[in-house]
Amino acid sequence: DDAEQGEVGDGSDPARAPTASRSGHPDGAEPPASRAAGSATEAALDEGETGGQLDDGDDGAPGPGTVVGSQKGDPKERGGGWSDFKVLVVDDEKDSRVLIRHYLEEFGCQVHTASNGEEGLELARRHRPDLITLDLIMPGLTGWEVLKRLKSDTDLRAIPVVVVSVLANEGRGKLLGAVDLITKPFEREDLLRVLWRNLGRRRGGRVLLMVDDEDRVEALARVVRARGLQAAVETGGDMVQVLTQEAPDAVVIDMAHSSSQGVASLLELREDRLHTGLPVLVLTHEGLNEKEEEIVRELATVHVPGVQGDEALARMLDVSFPVGLHEVDG
Repeated sequence: DDAEQGEVGDGSDPARAPTASRSGHPDGAEPPASRAAGSATEAALDEGETGGQLDDGDDGAPGPGTVVGSQKGDPKERGGGWSDFKVLVVDDEKDSRVLIRHYLEEFGCQVHTASNGEEGLELARRHRPDLITLDLIMPGLTGWEVLKRLKSDTDLRAIPVVVVSVLANEGRGKLLGAVDLITKPFEREDLLRVLWRNLGRRRGGRVLLMVDDEDRVEALARVVRARGLQAAVETGGDMVQVLTQEAPDAVVIDMAHSSSQGVASLLELREDRLHTGLPVLVLTHEGLNEKEEEIVRELATVHVPGVQGDEALARMLDVSFPVGLHEVDG
């Protein structure tokens, strides 16, 4: 068996401690500030507080998919938050696998690695990880095909997938099913905010509805609640501030009343590195100009006319939050 279990993580990073939040997430779980995460990293590295070993499996033993444990002792005694959180890293580039695993083990995660798509699918079935990071450009079975197969497999479709690729921000519509995106080259805090977001997702997801029309809000909120998720409504304000306060796992932006404001909100969201990978549904209307349409096509996960909003939101949520990730009432 490739799963050599070990104690993992350093648990010493102050950026990982949950804080009080207005987000509505249980335990106030929300991504910490990038600067704090980066400072904690530098301090940890200066003190030698790194996590597990860096055996990638390509140099001999242990083999591919191995969990490499930390040498720091019981993470529970150190207050580690992710000692039971399993992550599968699928990437054909050894340097990327080593770096991603190093960061994840530093956070306290159990980590499995795969160097190609076929191996990734095999290890996903064997270990049922809590999260998968997936490169797109791989020989043989590409990341796009792996994502498609994961989401069409009833036993695997509930596993959140985070795309980590130089192409992460291109063709977002083709990546429906990915819960988050990280563009290479990336930094430690990019992985940290992904873990925080998915730690919260394990306890229930939250969808931000930036919609003015009350009837449309209620219709969309019913779609959200029917899937055991929370619905938060916001009609204006600074986009980055709203995202920080609400800490959503998905966003709906309605451009019916102001396409310029809606486009501005979409641009702000994608420019904020903490939220650049969020699934976003944009409800459009016939009044968008050519430039606005181009921006929406490039940056939205899904975009449809407003009258198709309920159906499109249901589809996006069913792929991003498959049944089994959350409890559905009644």
